[in-house]
Amino acid sequence: MVKPGEESVFDMKKSVRHFCGALLVLLCAYACAQELEPTTPATAESALGAVHEAVKKRLDAEGRAGLESAQSAWEAFRVAECAFRTQWTEGGSIRPQLLQSCRAQLAQERVAQLKYFLTCEEGDLTCPPTP
Repeated sequence: MVKPGEESVFDMKKSVRHFCGALLVLLCAYACAQELEPTTPATAESALGAVHEAVKKRLDAEGRAGLESAQSAWEAFRVAECAFRTQWTEGGSIRPQLLQSCRAQLAQERVAQLKYFLTCEEGDLTCPPTP
């Protein structure tokens, strides 16, 4: 018989199983974040900066102002989107990694979007004219 304040062997096994399950989930989340991130956050940010500058060089003053406005709005979106995607991990040790992974993923997507403006064919009305 278990005395008040003491755990039974069953309760201890249950606690260990719960702890191991939670640890496994954490390790899997970390592994998935690593696997899905083909580049490092620093590489993604560097690529984003480079393609942003390349697009900016192709624009006139009005186009550059429009790009900067769009980029500022995109940055705000990225902060909000990554906060949303990781809100369930608030206070957890995995959250910083997941935030970095999210930022890198969205940066890669933005690089692809901006690269479009570097490869526009003449006459494409969805692309800004070159100065």
